[in-house]
Amino acid sequence: MKEKYNINITLVSFIVAVPVLFVIFVYILLALALMSGAEFKD
Repeated sequence: MKEKYNINITLVSFIVAVPVLFVIFVYILLALALMSGAEFKD
């Protein structure tokens, strides 16, 4: 029972962590683009 419980926690944390990491990655890319590329805006 305990091993199954740990596997479920790992799956849930993985499912939660992947979108969070993706959002952080996109946010960092946007921040870098805004910092380095002010010439993109008119």
